[in-house]
Amino acid sequence: MLEELLLWRAKAPYAADSDYIFASAKMKGKQPFCMSRIMQHNIKPVAASLGIPTKGWHTLRYSYTTLLRQNGNNPKVVQDVPRHATYSITANIYDATVSDEKREAHRAPGNPYWGGISNTPASA
Repeated sequence: MLEELLLWRAKAPYAADSDYIFASAKMKGKQPFCMSRIMQHNIKPVAASLGIPTKGWHTLRYSYTTLLRQNGNNPKVVQDVPRHATYSITANIYDATVSDEKREAHRAPGNPYWGGISNTPASA
């Protein structure tokens, strides 16, 4: 996707660092296109060509936030990228655990089933 964005920037009439990536020609690069138009005409076609299903902006925010945390980024960075006021907003609303993480948590010390410890009472 980065290659596609760089190609776009090379072709775009408004490619200054202060311009928006998908700048409105009507506003001479100083205002973005309508968000739904960006999704429909730019992001979804690129994602489809790469075989990536997309739903909408909110789904991208959830997914990106989860990937940031899973890749070991500092929690403050994970909070700042989606511009949340606090990390608790990020963690409680946008971040999701995935199956591998859940399986690993079940294997961790502190889990009553870890290490073969049985939760079944011993018979008397």
